[in-house]
This record gives sequence, structure tokens and C-alpha cells, in this order.
Amino acid sequence: ERWYALDEVIRAFPKVLQKHPNAELLIVGGSLFTGYLDDLRTLAAQLGVADRVHFTGTVDYRDLPGYIAPMDLCLIPLSPPQWVDIALPNKYFEYSACGKPILSTPIPDMLRMGGDHITVYRNREEFLERVDELALSPGRCPVGIEEHSWKKKAEAFEKVFARLTGKPQ
Repeated sequence: ERWYALDEVIRAFPKVLQKHPNAELLIVGGSLFTGYLDDLRTLAAQLGVADRVHFTGTVDYRDLPGYIAPMDLCLIPLSPPQWVDIALPNKYFEYSACGKPILSTPIPDMLRMGGDHITVYRNREEFLERVDELALSPGRCPVGIEEHSWKKKAEAFEKVFARLTGKPQ
């Protein structure tokens, strides 16, 4: 769980609220029994933003679009750096499928996938600047990610397996 720097996002959130007093942070997902979410709740309380930081706990995957839909921007604060070179978070596909702008640490494979809906930040100052920029240009981001659907991936695997086994599709 600590591979997402949500603690850094929460630490920056008081500054976000100074410019965007109606902002709320929604953290969707449950704990992997590490205590990280408890640490995040404690941090939000210590910083005085607990009433603006919401934790859903585990949600059914089918319900995920309902959580993403009302978001103005979606975060992928991946950390530590050694994971970034081998990562392509499902969040990229989930957020993209919902047409949402993404604010993320630099993740090479995700950036190779492309999309004008991705905005990168490298530190807290850039995070705050990018939040301001994205807040000034809200809206849905049309994203063509159909080729990355699970159905398309399954079809691609079937073609590979058919070619390897010599069996027609």
C-alpha cells in the first residue's frame, strides 16, 4: 500500500484547501492489513483535514465507475521510484475509461500509452501547481482506450496462443 504516496497527497491537502476550499479527497479501496490506511486517517486528523478526506474501504469492482464518475481529477501518486519503471497501474485504465484527467507521478509505461488527459508532477510544489491548473480546466477528457479493454487483451492472447499451438482460431 505504501507504494502509493497518499501520505504526501494528504500532507499537501491543506494547501489545496487554501485555494480550493470545496475540495475533497476520496481514497477508494481497502487495506492490505498493513495499517497504512489507519496511518493516513491519523495524518488527516493531525493536519485538520479529516472532514475533507474520505475513505471508502473495499468496494466491489463493478461499483468503481460510480466512485470515479463524480471526481474532477484522479490521482496516481506512485512511489517509491524503483517501482515506477515496472508499473502500469490499473488505475490508469479505470480513470481513462471514465474519461477523467489523471494527475500522476511520472510512470514511463503509462506515459507511453499516451493521452492528453495525463498530467505529471514530480514533487509537492508541482503537485499543487498541477492541481491549480486542472481546477481551471475541468471537464471530461475523451480518451480512446478501447484497445486496452480486457476483451481486446483476451483476443490478443488467443491469437498468440493459436499461433504458438498451430491451432486455428
